Amino acid sequence: MASQTPLLPVNMGTNYAWGGARTTITSNGIPSTQTQVATYLGEVGGAADPNALYTILTGGNDINGFNGTSYGFPQLAADGMAVALLANDLALAGAQHILVLNVPDLGLAPIADGNEVFATFLTSSFNEALEGGLTALASPYVSFLDVFTTSQQIAADPGAYGLTNVEDNCLVDTGGAGGAICDSYLFWDSLHPTAAGHELIAQAAFAAVIPIPAAAWLFGSALMGLLVIKRKR
Repeated sequence: MASQTPLLPVNMGTNYAWGGARTTITSNGIPSTQTQVATYLGEVGGAADPNALYTILTGGNDINGFNGTSYGFPQLAADGMAVALLANDLALAGAQHILVLNVPDLGLAPIADGNEVFATFLTSSFNEALEGGLTALASPYVSFLDVFTTSQQIAADPGAYGLTNVEDNCLVDTGGAGGAICDSYLFWDSLHPTAAGHELIAQAAFAAVIPIPAAAWLFGSALMGLLVIKRKR
């Protein structure tokens, strides 16, 4: 979803994320997450609001070339480390509440059909670099949410999460009907979670960041980039 389409109530926050964004490389006119962070810091004169909640979720579009056109292991590792550095840039600019999420296991998504093991390997490669960077930086202002593990837990025991189908594309199965009929599915299309899937991840975010408010807004869509949520003072 492009950044010009608001995902938040008016005056609640600013979404700098773009659907299709990569972490460090701008392609097809879509600004990278790196560019999104730079844009935000430029707009605030380099002084990040210490009372805002900053969330970064990126990397999926760097990974999902399962047909042999992935962007390469060195680039994935560099991009994973770049996510940690972006969080550090925000912290150095004054941000005190930063939530960084790794990438869910793309080997579980219908888009990876026939390439599940490779897709999981690519996801793990990116995530390991990201988590290593966060560990090295050890910023007290950065919280981490392991969405990769959460996605695997949901897939391993869907009934415990109110789901019946964690493998198929709901839109294909329902002839494009979607909506509430997809509430028992994990995947809306070949890559993105359903509203029910997003809600499950949002609940994990709440558990990770309480008492930081408004975490549920993280997953109003499949964000790829930076979201800034204004906190009540």
